[in-house]
Amino acid sequence: MSDQAIAPSVPLAAIRNDQILFRLGDSGRKLSVKLASAEDFSAWIGQALQIKNVEKWSIFLRWHAVNMALEAGTVQLTQDEEGLVLDLPTPTIPESAEEVA
Repeated sequence: MSDQAIAPSVPLAAIRNDQILFRLGDSGRKLSVKLASAEDFSAWIGQALQIKNVEKWSIFLRWHAVNMALEAGTVQLTQDEEGLVLDLPTPTIPESAEEVA
């Protein structure tokens, strides 16, 4: 089954009910938006948004940050076998780009 991109917003209830995951780093490990540590969530969302000095990520801040990133197109919401997953888009290299040695 391939991942399918879906609507670019997340209702608060989906996070509150622990229905949204995100992929952390190159390992592909999936963490809950609701339950992830502040450090893990900051590390992930910091790749999609410019954030500064957020020590405590309340559920409302997480919801707002996720929706801002979805609206900006810096994360994508997909459905896979485990449920709804937020991913950072894979960077694409234009065909005209030259190889760098």
